[in-house]
Amino acid sequence: MLKIIKEDLIDHVKEYDAVLVAANLYSSMLEGFAYDVKSQYPYVYEDNLKFPYGDTSKYGTVVESTREDQPIFALCYIFAINTNPKTIKCTLNYEALENCLKVVNVLYKNKHIISPNKINKLPSKWYIIKDKIVSTANIHRIFITE
Repeated sequence: MLKIIKEDLIDHVKEYDAVLVAANLYSSMLEGFAYDVKSQYPYVYEDNLKFPYGDTSKYGTVVESTREDQPIFALCYIFAINTNPKTIKCTLNYEALENCLKVVNVLYKNKHIISPNKINKLPSKWYIIKDKIVSTANIHRIFITE
């Protein structure tokens, strides 16, 4: 089940079994929800940095990040961004998104999970993302912030 909700996600992460975070191959977490996670839950950023910078083999993988008595974050490696101010380019890999959702489907079966629907600077087509979520992870209660 996909449900769109309107709330500030970072203030409610402890209410869900897991929080999906769209992760960048370049481990930046510089803005938006990813930045909020990095700021308020630094262990997620520490776990993100354990993997090779810019490694395209990360596409489609999920890294679970948690500590005792802390929320579970699932880093879903689905996009790449070049942050050079002269040539900023951000691309979403839809196949990686689908692969991540399949993994999420197994890891969080029958759990309440949440994810923001926006990745800053990402020219993605929300209807494609929504279709992939519904078709791939349809046994979950997935809440998407608007």
